[in-house]
This record gives sequence, structure tokens and C-alpha cells, in this order.
Amino acid sequence: MLTFTFFGHAAVELHLLEKVLIDPGIIDGESLVDLDVVNPALLLITNPHISHLGNAIDVVKKFGVKAIGNPDVISLLREQGASRDNLVSLETGESITSDSGITVTAYESTQTTLTSRNSTFYISSEKARVLHLGRANTYAYFGAEVPDLLCVPVAGEENGVLDPQQAATITAALQPDYVLPVCGDTTAATQFLVTTSTLAPKVTTLYPAKGQTYTIMIRR
Repeated sequence: MLTFTFFGHAAVELHLLEKVLIDPGIIDGESLVDLDVVNPALLLITNPHISHLGNAIDVVKKFGVKAIGNPDVISLLREQGASRDNLVSLETGESITSDSGITVTAYESTQTTLTSRNSTFYISSEKARVLHLGRANTYAYFGAEVPDLLCVPVAGEENGVLDPQQAATITAALQPDYVLPVCGDTTAATQFLVTTSTLAPKVTTLYPAKGQTYTIMIRR
């Protein structure tokens, strides 16, 4: 069983052996994540865009957590005043394992609207396996294991990421147990869910309701 909360855009908090917060973005000047609600032990940032990086520096300073990201992300957090002791830079293919047994592996993908890199994170523990594609506009996972939960962007080429059809095609290729569309509006999410139900009928689709906590059964 896996419990997680979706805060909007790409912001997700996974309840694994420890809580893992991903992409605590800021949208239209407002933080997606309430620091009085979350309680992460690890922080993952896929890319330095404000809608993904958000108030990561505040999360680091308040909770003293390890912030994990690619060199672009880590450099920016360092400039914002984060201690080196709280920063972990992962290049493509590199992994880190926490004391509790959560392993984070980074893969790199492109995005057409940013010059900086986007990291895809594969998060695994004895409890669940999650693949978060961040701001990807390409298929960005090269591991052998199938994720229990896939978080896939659906906002489309005009936003520099996968569109609903591309995201559904990737979902069908990966065949996760569950999929959550991120980085998209209601129209894009609905189009993705409809297309996925045709291309990957065995995959359970989750509608991205902001602020909702989901509990899913792991089938393996």
C-alpha cells in the first residue's frame, strides 16, 4: 500500500519509509505546498523552473532535509543559501540511498522551453516504486523495473512537455499499476485519462485533484 498527496502541478508527497516531497512549486506567486502541512525527510527537485523548484529553499531550511537534484538545481539552491550538507547533486544514472532504505535514481530528459536540465526520478523502497518524470518532453526512464506509480506531465508542447497522447503512449509502454497526470490543466488531464483507458486499459488512472491524498494498493 502506498499513500501520497498531490498538491498541484508536479508537487507530490510520497509516504514511504520516510516522506519524500517532490517539486514544491510556486504557481502564479502562490506556493503549492503549505510548510505547516508537509513533513518531508527527503526533497527532490526535477528542474529549476519556479513551478517545480518553488520554495525548496524554505523546505530545506525549515526541515533540514537533504535536497536532491541535478547540478543546475543544486547550484541554484546553493546560491539561495542552502548548506552544502543538505545538498545532493545527482548526474544521469547516479543514485543515493537514505538511511531508511529509500533509493533515488536520476535520469535526464529534455524540455523545449528551458535551457536547464530536467531530471526524472525513480524512487524505490521495500514499500513501493515511483517514477516522476518532472518536466519531461521525452521518454526519460531507462531502468528495467516497472513503477507502481507513474507521475507523467501532460501539459503539451507549448509548455515544453509531453502532450496527453505522448504521455498515454509512454504509460502504455511502461505499464505501471497506477498513473497520475501532472503539469496539466483539467482539459489535458481528462484527455490523457481517456486516451490511456484505450491504450493501457490495465493501468489504473488517477484524476489529479489538488490537495487530495490517495492510498493505492501495490499489486506486486
